[in-house]
Amino acid sequence: MSYGSAVKYGYSNTRVKAMEAKLIKSQEMQGIAAAKSINDILPLLIQTDYSQSLADYGGIDIGHSLIDFALSRNMAGKLEKVLRITPKEDRHIMQGITGRWGIGNMRIAIEAKARGLSFDDISKYIIDYGGYNQAFINEAMREPDVAGLLARLEKNPEQAASVKAALSAYSSSKSVVSAIEGMEHEYHKSTEGMAESLRAMGEVRAAEIVCMGIDMSNLLMLVKAKQRGLQFSDVEPKLLRNGGIERTSLRAAYAEHDVASMLSRQHAFNLAKSIDMYKEKKRLLPFEIEMRNSIFSTSLKYLRRSVLSFGAILAYVYLKEIEVFTLRILIKSKEYGLSSEEISRLIEWKI
Repeated sequence: MSYGSAVKYGYSNTRVKAMEAKLIKSQEMQGIAAAKSINDILPLLIQTDYSQSLADYGGIDIGHSLIDFALSRNMAGKLEKVLRITPKEDRHIMQGITGRWGIGNMRIAIEAKARGLSFDDISKYIIDYGGYNQAFINEAMREPDVAGLLARLEKNPEQAASVKAALSAYSSSKSVVSAIEGMEHEYHKSTEGMAESLRAMGEVRAAEIVCMGIDMSNLLMLVKAKQRGLQFSDVEPKLLRNGGIERTSLRAAYAEHDVASMLSRQHAFNLAKSIDMYKEKKRLLPFEIEMRNSIFSTSLKYLRRSVLSFGAILAYVYLKEIEVFTLRILIKSKEYGLSSEEISRLIEWKI
């Protein structure tokens, strides 16, 4: 540990360790998972770091439809705090990584506009963070159609290249799916170099977490393509570079005859549980849950071991994201079609 690292990361790492202490503990998460209804979950959440966000929307009397607002508000607050405590010279990397929440907000808006929904219908899912926050998305949603919405989103310079790709794809195909795929692909292209940049900084652990996220994105894309009966050549241009799984390995796995066999060929994630569940009910969500569990375990390990590094800050961001993802899964397990038994098999929380 150098003196320079102590000066650069001393304050931010101290703050992020304090933020880690407020993440939901294993026993608390188990209690939430075992709760029989949302009404039983709320008193448990009130006792966690989400208490203030829940209080903003009515506390214990919060309407079920407002819980997502509270989760989104809490997440946005943590992201803003992380960005503030990140050293200035590293802030552009953190902004690039957290930029995916802006992409997520835009995706929700595009899909809603195509379905004729209003901002009020989606506002609880919008993370109020960055340039594509609730106010900006609300304004953009006033446009009369998808093309107008995309044109309005493009005026924000934060992700202008990604939105331009979406607008181009939509103009030629009139397909919302193509527009979203174009936007997400362009964003991911802009972040592919992050792992290399982190390694150049000596942040090997942080780079590994980023690579796991790339691998998860690629595998989920291949799963959907396999279900649609596409050829590997159809989806290969959209795959991200610099993940932990080589392109040749992805191609070989995709040659398998079905989704379960394909995912059994990869070694980046242990997906045994979700593969068994997929064979039973053909649901894709368990794959994402189990991949996020792996990223969670790796991030937690790095946060606990990292001393005075960017990796400690980045690991917290992934942990917080997965915490919110897990809570939403638990709260909406019936909507997602997952039974209590399936949830208990998949959700692993060891803080």
